[in-house]
Amino acid sequence: MPRASTMMNAIAWSNEGAALSLQGKYDKSIQACDTAIELDPNLANAWGNKGASLRRLGRYDEALDVLDKAIELDPDLADAWNNKGEVLKALGLTEEANAAFAKAIKLGYEG
Repeated sequence: MPRASTMMNAIAWSNEGAALSLQGKYDKSIQACDTAIELDPNLANAWGNKGASLRRLGRYDEALDVLDKAIELDPDLADAWNNKGEVLKALGLTEEANAAFAKAIKLGYEG
């Protein structure tokens, strides 16, 4: 288990990744998330934020792998389920996408 200061740094980097993504700086967001993941490989939000940026770049196969890792670490991470739904939808996997969206909504995702 990482030390508390390492965990706080990982969370800060993950939050930076989320903020960069909101600004449309997806490559920088991925770099920040990678730093968070290096500090704490079990930080589901960092994986989820990275997956969201990969999705927005159209890197769907990578995004799916990363989002699956986020969900493995935290099965209740609604944002990861929603982003997984978006990736599956983009890949034309409508049934799987709808199931992921339903799970996100069940977990409280409001968009």
